[in-house]
Amino acid sequence: MNTKKIEEIAVAAIKREIYRSDFLSDEIPVNDKTPSWDGEIWVYDSDNQKKKDLYGKVPVQVKGTKVQSFSGNETNYSLKKVDLENYYKNGGVIFLIVEVIDVDHTEIYYLSLLPIDIKEILEEMNKQKTITKGFKILPKANRALEFICRNFIHHNRKQGFSLVDNFKGNTFDGFGGAIISNDINNVKNDLLEYGTYLYGRIEKYNLEIPLYKINIDHILEDAVFNHFRKITRHLKFNYGT
Repeated sequence: MNTKKIEEIAVAAIKREIYRSDFLSDEIPVNDKTPSWDGEIWVYDSDNQKKKDLYGKVPVQVKGTKVQSFSGNETNYSLKKVDLENYYKNGGVIFLIVEVIDVDHTEIYYLSLLPIDIKEILEEMNKQKTITKGFKILPKANRALEFICRNFIHHNRKQGFSLVDNFKGNTFDGFGGAIISNDINNVKNDLLEYGTYLYGRIEKYNLEIPLYKINIDHILEDAVFNHFRKITRHLKFNYGT
């Protein structure tokens, strides 16, 4: 199977996931030659998908790779420093790896890279030109990609280039985070799957400064989770059925 065919199958697999949600659309051309990015996913607040209902857009990078068997719950992929620098300067990217056995058998893995994530990776790389990172398997829920995109857009708006670079070391008046979920009863599972970001608040500037990503491996007690809910704003989107 040649490279062109693998890429076509990979893009088709991503488009199938987009079709699972009435609130997603895309512009992901096949054999795209633009630097660092392969296209965009558009997220709407209505299934009519009119301009006035546009919630935001997510830049994406799609890579197809031929495999004999799928990697399981996680796969690794090498990221280039030059691409990461481009993502950092332009608000981040959702990086999608599609493992391809054949046209009927594909598996999607994702890595959401927001400015605070990329800054940490670039600091880790130092003078390296590439770095290998783990990509999580895309959950099987029908609207999983939609809510990955919604969370990306929400945090992208709070992680401006100047905020990430210029406000470290400040004294904060408080801390908080947020996650977007389609059902308040699923927030715990969504936190475990996607994690969230911690922000420090400076009241006099009315600013929330991105600090770092929180990856949650497990929640020991509901009491701990309930306390987290009190200090975290949970934004609920419950469109359609």
